[in-house]
Amino acid sequence: NVVPRIATVEFATSCFAQTIVQNKEMKGLKLMGPAVYYLTNPIFAMVSVYLVCASVVYGLVPLANKFGVHFNPKAKRQKATRAAIEKLSMCLEPLLPGLGLTW
Repeated sequence: NVVPRIATVEFATSCFAQTIVQNKEMKGLKLMGPAVYYLTNPIFAMVSVYLVCASVVYGLVPLANKFGVHFNPKAKRQKATRAAIEKLSMCLEPLLPGLGLTW
C-alpha cells in the first residue's frame, strides 16, 4: 500500500475529489477538495462551539438549577437566605400571634 494510513488533510481531500470527478477535462477540481475543506473548517468550528455553549447555557445550567446545583455565588447566597428565612419563620410562627404580630 503506497498511501499511509494517516494522510494529510490536503492529500486525503484531493484524493477524494479525484475519485468523485473522473472527468479528465476538469483537472482543477482536484484542488477544490482542499479548498472547500480549508474554507468550511473554520465555519464548522465556530458553529459547533456556538452549539456547545448554547446547549450548556440554555440546557445544562437551568437543569442543574432545577435540581439545586448553582454555579454562581449570588445564587448560592439566595439559596442560603431562603433556607434561613424558612427556618426563622418556623421558629417565630408560634410566638408571633401571642405578641399580636403576623409574618
